[in-house]
Amino acid sequence: MYQDVRTNRGRKQAVKETKYPYLFRGLIKCATSGRQVTRDIKKGKYVYLICRDPQSPNRKLWIKERDILEQVEAVFSSTQLPPAFLPRIIDHINKLHEAEKQYHHDSANALNAEMEQVNAQLDRLTDLLIGETIDKNAYDRKFSQLQARRKEISTRQEEHQGGDEEFKSALTALVSLASKAPKIFESSKTPVKRSLIAFVFSNLELNGGKLEYTLHEPFRSFQNVGEYKKWLCA
Repeated sequence: MYQDVRTNRGRKQAVKETKYPYLFRGLIKCATSGRQVTRDIKKGKYVYLICRDPQSPNRKLWIKERDILEQVEAVFSSTQLPPAFLPRIIDHINKLHEAEKQYHHDSANALNAEMEQVNAQLDRLTDLLIGETIDKNAYDRKFSQLQARRKEISTRQEEHQGGDEEFKSALTALVSLASKAPKIFESSKTPVKRSLIAFVFSNLELNGGKLEYTLHEPFRSFQNVGEYKKWLCA
C-alpha cells in the first residue's frame, strides 16, 4: 500500500496513535529514511508498519506487521540449537568454565603477589623518609605512584571475584534460551516478545517489505549448523 507523504498544502500527514499494542515500537527503523518505523491500524485489527518506499522516498509504504513478524520468527527458528547438539554444547561450556576458573585463579594469585610487593615498597618508603634518606617531595611523589597502583590492583581483584561463576551462568542461560527461543517467542505476549527481540537483535531495519538485521552474539553464531561445529571445536 502506498500513499504520498505530502498533502496538497505541502505538509506531512501525522500518523494517529491508537490504543492497540505495537510490537515493534521503538525497535525498528526505516532503512530509507533512518527514522523509527510507525504503524497504523486498518479496520480496527490489521496492523501495518509505515516506512518510506526505497524506490520513491517521498512515498509511504504500508507493510503488514504479520509479514514482518513472520520474518522475525524465521530468524528465531534459524538460531534454535538442535537437541542433538545440546549435550555437546553443555560439555563445551563446562570445559570453558574450567579454563575460565583457572584464568581467574591465576590472575588473582598474580594480583595478590603484586599487592604484597606494593605494600612492602610503601613500608620501605616510610622507613626511608623517617631515616631522612629521601626528602618529603620525593616521598610524596613515590607515595602517590604506589597508592595509584594499589587502587588499580584492588579494582582488578574485584573484577575477578565471582567472574567464573557469572561466566558459566551467562553461557548456560544463553544456550537454554537459544534452544527454546522460537517456542518461547511464539507463545509469549507482546511485552515479552519485545524484550526477546531487543535481546537477540542488535538492530532492525525495514527496507521495503524486507527485514534487515544483525544479531547479538552468540545468536549470530547459532544461525546454522556449520557455526555450531566451529563453536564446539573452538
